[in-house]
Amino acid sequence: MREHGPAAGDDDVSPSRRAFLRNVVAASALLGAGTAGAGEVAAQTDGATFTVTDLSPTVVETRPGGEIRVTTTVRNTGTVYGSQLIEARLAGSVVSTQRVDLAADASRQVAFRLPVPDVTDRRRFTFSVASEDSSAEGVVLVVPDNPVFSVSNLRPQTATVEPGEEVPISATVTNTGSGTGTAQVRLLLDTIDAGSQEVTLDSGESVSVEFSIPAPEIDDERTFTHAIRTPDDAVEGQLTVVPPDPAQFTVEEIRPQSLSVEPEQRIDALVGTIVNTGGQQGERQIELVIGAETVERRSIRLSPNESTTVRFTDLRAPADPGTYSYEIRTGDDSALAQFRVTEPPTPPTSDGGTGDSGSEQGGSDASADPGQILSSLPVDPTSPPVAVALASGGAATLIGGYALLSGGSSSERPEESASAGGVPSGAGPTDPQGASAGAVEQSVSEAELADRIEEIDRLLDNAEVQLEDGDDERALDTCSHARSLLEETRADAGERYPDIVAMANDRFEWLRRLETDIEVAGGNVAPLLEREVPALASLTRLSNTDGLSVLRGTHTNAPGDARVYALADADDDAADAFTNAVSKWYNGHTHPNVVSIYDRDSRPQPWVAVEDFSGTRTVADLAGTDPEGVVAAVTDAAEAIRRMELYNVRHEDLTPDVVHVLEGGEGPQGVVDDWGLRRAVVEARGDERITAYTAPELLSAEFDSAAGTVDIYGLGAVAYYGLTGEPPVAAERSAILDGEITPPSSVADLPASVDDPVMRALETDPGARYDSAYDFSQALRSSLDR
Repeated sequence: MREHGPAAGDDDVSPSRRAFLRNVVAASALLGAGTAGAGEVAAQTDGATFTVTDLSPTVVETRPGGEIRVTTTVRNTGTVYGSQLIEARLAGSVVSTQRVDLAADASRQVAFRLPVPDVTDRRRFTFSVASEDSSAEGVVLVVPDNPVFSVSNLRPQTATVEPGEEVPISATVTNTGSGTGTAQVRLLLDTIDAGSQEVTLDSGESVSVEFSIPAPEIDDERTFTHAIRTPDDAVEGQLTVVPPDPAQFTVEEIRPQSLSVEPEQRIDALVGTIVNTGGQQGERQIELVIGAETVERRSIRLSPNESTTVRFTDLRAPADPGTYSYEIRTGDDSALAQFRVTEPPTPPTSDGGTGDSGSEQGGSDASADPGQILSSLPVDPTSPPVAVALASGGAATLIGGYALLSGGSSSERPEESASAGGVPSGAGPTDPQGASAGAVEQSVSEAELADRIEEIDRLLDNAEVQLEDGDDERALDTCSHARSLLEETRADAGERYPDIVAMANDRFEWLRRLETDIEVAGGNVAPLLEREVPALASLTRLSNTDGLSVLRGTHTNAPGDARVYALADADDDAADAFTNAVSKWYNGHTHPNVVSIYDRDSRPQPWVAVEDFSGTRTVADLAGTDPEGVVAAVTDAAEAIRRMELYNVRHEDLTPDVVHVLEGGEGPQGVVDDWGLRRAVVEARGDERITAYTAPELLSAEFDSAAGTVDIYGLGAVAYYGLTGEPPVAAERSAILDGEITPPSSVADLPASVDDPVMRALETDPGARYDSAYDFSQALRSSLDR
């Protein structure tokens, strides 16, 4: 057995055995620390040294908010067993620790998970792992997700188009940054939002964005800057809008080229063929000028290369014989033709001759044409009704007071025949075939019918005076009397007096115009429009306020009913204002959020036929009951406002009643009606239109419509009513100008988040509102999601 002690000798002990013995000694020293002094313990552990090596990784790039894992090797390079606390630090602060116990010359791998700071910008941090004796350092680069949306490949870079032409515009958007991101891609025309799309791209991913917009409707050539823009980048191009040649109305044909008529003879028609040889749709007043006098005007509208025939009817030749020119004028062109008014025929006079068959004056035999006989006889158009005696087998023709006898012995005036023993008036009927003797009775003479026409003229003149004096009821009574007399006169004239029938027909036209004017004076323009506009029918009046009539009926362009706005009283200023407002509306009427126009005209009174949404709901109907539906409708209305701004058109009269809410498969759709018609008409007549939704600046004499935030106020006011069921202010000037508005969430059960977008839109200072309708609609929509 081997002795334990010095005698054994160190040379016989292996290195591992020596390390074990040292550890035992160190452990014994630790166990005895309760009785040994501190100085003794320190002296006994001085031999342990912990080094930190092989830190991995030393450089790390990562996203904010996560963790990184680092490892290192800790080795006890001392001569005795030791224990140390190993610390992991980030940016100088301890973020993790581990205690490591190692025998002399032993080592182990230590791993740490370090939290990465949640920063919003790119940052560099130092991290380290340290023992009491040494440390190792590394670097962590914190790179937030930073998608960058670059724009390239704009198409077209330059383009020349006509007003209203659809222009496709596209570009490539690439995420050249880090991480996945979402961005709004906007199309701008100059500074106006013309469209937007939302794209989501991973880093390095690309997409083609495509837009289509109509070129602005302008009268003069102009170059616009079109741009596709992201929050990070933009590309721009030039869009030149060149209007086509203006409308040019050419008189292609005029007929008849020559005409011969008697004084005051009725002329059936003077006709002109009009062609629009220009490049734009246009409207012109077509004039018929006879001599130096304009006798009739009418309005026509033609598209490029379209033609129409204009007929001027029911005309009378001048009373004085001579050669007259007549001209059809369009304002761009004219054409001339002539007609001749001949001397009236002079009836021959009798020289007292007997006119027997052998005389030189020329007797007439039984086979002579009655018309030839009549031409040689003096005619008295005032002759009274007559009865004529016929010889056996004879026949009589009554012309102008003469009895032309065939089968008898002579032609003579009835009174002469009667004095010679003929049958007196009322002697009895004649045989239509002339087989038996009888009497032919002429109930009313042409002269008497002409007298009736004069009486009808007097009645119609009186009715016009009564209408001008505002006595509509008497005017209607007078027209009723005239109508009865006209019907009787036309019936009595029959086929015998076509000139009387023609005169009666002329008076019927006069009568119908008068009756229509009386209706219009009472505020009902329906009969006038139906009479003058063939495309309109079955019109009924829905309302008549502020000088604007609203009708419902049919139009040949409408698939169903159409709604018609028309001026009830077309004074010049109101007519111009109405026509101008309709023209602006027409520029953008094809947009799905704008009420479409079927047709329009300024004759006989300014009118426009549009889509009929009667029976559908409006924002007013949703008020206080359907916040999501209101926000959807107002969002669509904002899109309509944005689209119309492309044409420099603003509504300026938004109310909850003019935003229709249609139900569709994708939810409610808002459609905006009445694009400033009512306000335009009211202001043209010198009045002020004030509603609870009127922007304060509209009440200022310094109002500048180009400022562009009036409709943002209107959208905010409509949204306020739709969300709360209450108007934002009273419909009074002082309330509107004061701008003291209670936040929506204090009026109705709404989230407070809706207050900010609505109240900002309703700022009395236009500069404090949103910059665009789009910005407001996006803020309003997101406010309900919070």
